[in-house]
Amino acid sequence: QSIIDKVNEVANRFSVSSGDLSKALGIVASTSSAMGNSIDQTLGVVTAITEQTRNASKSARAANTIFSRLAQVVDENSDVGQKLTGIYNSLGIALYDSSGQMRSTYDILSDLASQWGSLDKNTQQYIAITSAGTNQLNNFLALMNNFGHAAQATATSIDSAGSAMKENEAFQESLNKMGFYKQV
Repeated sequence: QSIIDKVNEVANRFSVSSGDLSKALGIVASTSSAMGNSIDQTLGVVTAITEQTRNASKSARAANTIFSRLAQVVDENSDVGQKLTGIYNSLGIALYDSSGQMRSTYDILSDLASQWGSLDKNTQQYIAITSAGTNQLNNFLALMNNFGHAAQATATSIDSAGSAMKENEAFQESLNKMGFYKQV
């Protein structure tokens, strides 16, 4: 019921459908969870990208790529990991928590988003291509440019308890008023 509430409420408040969100969760949920993200944060990321690109399946695959590439920072031999480590270090964004574990990718990207508007276009493009590769460049840019909605959708998902039940009750009440249910 909790997942239904989350998907329902986010779909009610943002330019995405519940079907699109459900499909996207099926694609990205396991990777996102492995990267330390909650279901709420996952819905936030997918919502932000999908609102810009209008394609939830591609948004979910993009999130998989972005999360997986960011995870390469833990591999000292990874060229992508080394480049990303350099980028985040130069921006003063912590990749690891106080116990030496990688922070959630949502938290890292949230920190990046807070600085995104102050970066010049060349720096933004370098970060985007390094973070997402050429195939997911547009989706990464969509996420950064719409991260405010990722945060809002995340908060909406967190506060969604009972959303589907309330909506169903209102639907049932309207059916009763229209006479679809007869009193016995």
